[in-house]
Amino acid sequence: MSSNPLQWNFENKSDLIRTVYNTNPTATNRKIREVLKNSFGVEVNSNLIIAAIGRYKTRIALGTAAAGILQQARAYLDTCLNDLEQAIHFLKKAKAS
Repeated sequence: MSSNPLQWNFENKSDLIRTVYNTNPTATNRKIREVLKNSFGVEVNSNLIIAAIGRYKTRIALGTAAAGILQQARAYLDTCLNDLEQAIHFLKKAKAS
């Protein structure tokens, strides 16, 4: 029995999802699943796609603002001394307040 080593490796699946998304930022979750299945033989569900790159509705809404958001994110990360964990901590704290 042949098995795909990526089948249960969620971190690699998330990287594949991001790769497909970066290639086609307007792709729906269904299209992303289709590309992953056809190109890599990997099946993913919508929950993993949402965890990796966010909800489709939000991705589309932010599409035109993405360049500005990325610039702000880089500046914020610089403020946190490029410590991603600290940056996430403060973002979660800000959301909760």
